Amino acid sequence: MNPKKIFVLFALIALVITPLALSDASDAEVEFGNPAVSVSIPFNDMNAGGMTVHLLNDGAAEQTVTITVREYPDRILATADVTVPASEGGKAGEASKELRFSFSSPGDRYLQIEMDDGVDVTTLGYNVSVTHSIWKDSSTYILIIIVIIVIAVVAYLRMRGLPGKKTRPAKTFTEMEAEKKAGKGIAPSGGSKRQKYDKGDKRK
Repeated sequence: MNPKKIFVLFALIALVITPLALSDASDAEVEFGNPAVSVSIPFNDMNAGGMTVHLLNDGAAEQTVTITVREYPDRILATADVTVPASEGGKAGEASKELRFSFSSPGDRYLQIEMDDGVDVTTLGYNVSVTHSIWKDSSTYILIIIVIIVIAVVAYLRMRGLPGKKTRPAKTFTEMEAEKKAGKGIAPSGGSKRQKYDKGDKRK
């Protein structure tokens, strides 16, 4: 066979195969799911929070993509590789990935979630709210110490006044007067006895 004809034949075969290969590659497309992002662990300024990214693959082959979360404009918070299974029976393959990161101060944050499949980078924006944790305040621990001290004082006072403990009953006014007179050597009124003396009896 003429070498020129052989070259032309191979060129035609290449032209036929190349579009098919490109078609297969384009079929393996990963995209963000619905919802694309959800907060799995609330964010505060003391503990790390969590964000879950949901992905779909409507292609005939599984595909690995790289997910990157940035705080606008360019601070990278987290990154991870995710393998999304191929579609099956007309249903797109699904995958989810939780990424955890933290913030040092409260407030609203604007995040950018990037998905890189090796060819294209898809980006979406997402807002999160970072709350303030009371455990970051020194006043919280001072209040706890005060409460502990108050509880300890109340418990101590109750222990001193437990039932069954011997206590002297309160004295009446009459009893107190009788004790005073007894201390001075004076007999209580109404209780003295008169002695009778014989006039003829002389006592020296």
